[in-house]
Order: sequence, then C-alpha cells, then structure tokens
Amino acid sequence: KAFHRFFFFFTPPPEGLPRRPPPEVRVAVTGSMLCAGDRGVPGALQKTGAGYLPLGCSGLAGLPATVPENGAVESLAMASFLDTVCMRNRPNRESFQWILRRLEESGSRGLVLKTLSFCDLWNTEKERFRRDMPVPVLFLPGDGSSGEEERTGIRIQAFVEMLEGAGD
Repeated sequence: KAFHRFFFFFTPPPEGLPRRPPPEVRVAVTGSMLCAGDRGVPGALQKTGAGYLPLGCSGLAGLPATVPENGAVESLAMASFLDTVCMRNRPNRESFQWILRRLEESGSRGLVLKTLSFCDLWNTEKERFRRDMPVPVLFLPGDGSSGEEERTGIRIQAFVEMLEGAGD
C-alpha cells in the first residue's frame, strides 16, 4: 500500500487537480539512506525533469510492510527492522525481487544505486545490481565530502541524457 501512495509521481492527479505531463524519463533510486541535507540525487533528478521514485532506506523501502496491531513503539521498531528492504536482510533475494517489482510497476527506465561509503552491504551488491536489473544502473558512492553534490549532479544529468537517448 505504501508504494501506491507514492505512485502519484507517475500517474495523473485525482479529478479537479491540475494535470502535469508525466515525466519522459522515470528513475528509481535505491541504496543507503539519504542523510539530512542530502539533496544531491533528488535535486539533480528534479533539475533534469526526470520522475523520481524513492526506493532506498529513506524512501519506500524504509516503510514496514505491516504495522503492528498494538501500535507500541517497540513493536513498530521491530517491524521496521524486520520488514524493510535492505541488503542487510539475509537472504536478500527478497529485497532484489521487491525492487524489480517496483521498477516494473513504475515504468522506471533507470536505477540509481546511492550508497554511503560505510554501508558495505549495498556496496558489495553493486555488481549484482548491474547484472540482474532490467534497466541501466548508475552507482553513486558517497561520503558527504565537499563537492559531492556537484559531482552527483553531473553524473545524474549524464545518466538521464543516456536514458533519454535510449528511449528514442
């Protein structure tokens, strides 16, 4: 259900709301969490006009699949830890299947794998992402250093241009 709340990025708005043309290129983003102030990937995608589907730890993957009946903080924390899509969950084939389903449902033409340099589990799976995903994958490692946002913007712009060219 959580995915469908975000699906509005790619579908027409409900009746009565202004309609915008759908983005020509839709890009899903997965990987490590986005930190406070980390606007590199979302900002760069926005500048290109591409649609953005957040599938990483800070997006839809961070939402638990089930919400505990009792609503206790401890139960919600445990559900979030066990149900979220993350490479730390073993076996992680379910995480890959979840991402594959979201790519198909959204019509995303590319996938950005944004990782933090200390999040080894996402980094170790980068080749598997490149091999097994049905769309081109851009790997963006980062550590929050100065200049990272500019480098990210340049790489995202080139990636979206490549995806636009592939759609012709």
